[in-house]
Amino acid sequence: MSSQELFEKWYSGRRLNMTYSAALEVWEASRAAIEIELPQKCGHLNMVNGHVLPEAAAYDEAIDDCADVLTEAGLKIKGES
Repeated sequence: MSSQELFEKWYSGRRLNMTYSAALEVWEASRAAIEIELPQKCGHLNMVNGHVLPEAAAYDEAIDDCADVLTEAGLKIKGES
């Protein structure tokens, strides 16, 4: 279940003095305020004969995968717009 679905489930069980759209706006603003700093990629530092070592390539790919998941969750990655 996505974080927005969890929020909607939580919201539906409460009677707040706020419209759903206003509550969703607050939720979105809270997500936008979060910025994650990922580790630096290392592929460019781990080359042999002009080729990136497989371990370094896999490490860099894992960082990209993490960035994708975080972005899909509505979080910002530090240094990216």
